[in-house]
Amino acid sequence: MTASFSRLLVAATLASLASQTAFAKMTSGPYVGVEGSSAPLDVHGTSSEGDSKLAHQRYEAGLVAPVPESLLGGLFVIKGDAFVEKRAVTAAGDAALADLGKPGVAAVDLIYLPHPMEGAPRVFLGGGRYGAVTFKDQVPPMSEYFIGTDIADVDMPFHLRLSPSDRTWTSLLVRMRHFPGFDKWLYYAGYRLERASGWFFDAAYPSHVLLGFKTYDDAWSLYAGQRWVSREYPFKTELGEGWMDGYTSTRLVGVRRVLVAPVYLSLEAGLQSEFMRFAGRHGEELAVTQTRYAPWARLGIETWFNFE
Repeated sequence: MTASFSRLLVAATLASLASQTAFAKMTSGPYVGVEGSSAPLDVHGTSSEGDSKLAHQRYEAGLVAPVPESLLGGLFVIKGDAFVEKRAVTAAGDAALADLGKPGVAAVDLIYLPHPMEGAPRVFLGGGRYGAVTFKDQVPPMSEYFIGTDIADVDMPFHLRLSPSDRTWTSLLVRMRHFPGFDKWLYYAGYRLERASGWFFDAAYPSHVLLGFKTYDDAWSLYAGQRWVSREYPFKTELGEGWMDGYTSTRLVGVRRVLVAPVYLSLEAGLQSEFMRFAGRHGEELAVTQTRYAPWARLGIETWFNFE
């Protein structure tokens, strides 16, 4: 998703690092990445006829900065994300979708993490603002509000593990996004299991299902599965102006290798499809597009912290 549920959990975890009550797991921090795909495109609600195709490259970067001081009985963390795409749409007889150019969005979230109590789940809440970065006349921004928790196995009233040496975490989150003209509620439930042998299982609705293996020193990680990531961009074309809102579905294999701790190189490849809904200023549906599964790849430089 534009700023995925896992990134919100990341920010809360980094905030807990500042309070010296960190989760004992590998957690991602600041990152940069680029991905690309070219796929057949089905267009509904416009004058497009015949074969269409979408080729896109997506560039992304993110920062997480815990506020060092304790305020209001807890800790605050500022999270920033930026996403820009270069989209080339070939749609016979329809210039509206082909005129998307480089949609982009910048997001700033403020997250509050109350100081945890012994044996209690770590709760966080916050809000953010998403705005256009590429238009002279700004499309009205989108805002979001969320509350969630990340619960280690030792803090659970019952254990969800296969053996005493396993480590597990359960994540829950509710988020409301306020777009111009409509609201969207999102619900997240996740579970991660890590075995002493190095195998791990990571599943979250509606985000991802991954099975993988990592070395004892976390220098290498190999994984495969399916990932769903939301996409939200403001747009202004002949079609109108508003927000395009949807998601990608990716079947992938990936590898992550440490360069200089905590900096890692990430490479993923697979098949990706995309569904997007174009909504006007008042929430009215202007068009719907969907691509078929096509080859896709992503390269990233990421930071990962082992909170032991």
